[in-house]
Amino acid sequence: MNIDNISKFTKFKDEDDDFIDTAKVLYKKKLSKPDWCFVAEKDNQVYGRVGYWSALDKKEVAHIFGFDLVLDQIKTLQIDKKLLQHSFQDMNDQGFKKIKAQTHSNDGDIYKVSNQFYQSIGMDKTQLKKRFQLNTNQYDQRKYNRLEYKSLKEIGKEKFMNVLEDVSNDSLDSSVAKRINKLGKGQAVEEHFNILKSIEYSKED
Repeated sequence: MNIDNISKFTKFKDEDDDFIDTAKVLYKKKLSKPDWCFVAEKDNQVYGRVGYWSALDKKEVAHIFGFDLVLDQIKTLQIDKKLLQHSFQDMNDQGFKKIKAQTHSNDGDIYKVSNQFYQSIGMDKTQLKKRFQLNTNQYDQRKYNRLEYKSLKEIGKEKFMNVLEDVSNDSLDSSVAKRINKLGKGQAVEEHFNILKSIEYSKED
């Protein structure tokens, strides 16, 4: 994919305005680029797409974004399978050694299909975790006053690193355990911190 026809990637669906914004942010921050974006196309009809992004200081690991599974078309699933296999090889040729993908349980049927699909093309499930979201507009500080939110600037890097180290202890995340075994806890925590910074970090916050 090159910059001249990147719209085929970003406008795969009519409702892709949010995705276009996501892609623009990744490109602007140099976390992705058109060479890491792929489409399956025939007779000027786009049947699938997949993009990859990578943290600035971890160029051997790529993360999937913008990939869609169409549940009611077996033929499309086969196209998506070939698209991923082709793009995996291309990313490997560009120097990437590991590809990561995320699925979300609140996506309904697509969560189950995605897990089966990724495993069918040789990907291993490495972690299972819960994510919590706070709607600040409905947050009652008087009722839920046990939690206190502070920025990195307020608490300082040392305390933040201590928290990262604490949550790494006995982690059920196999990728965390592998990183610690490979680098040692101190260096593994530092690497995790740098990955987080490369995704979204402002010295003003």
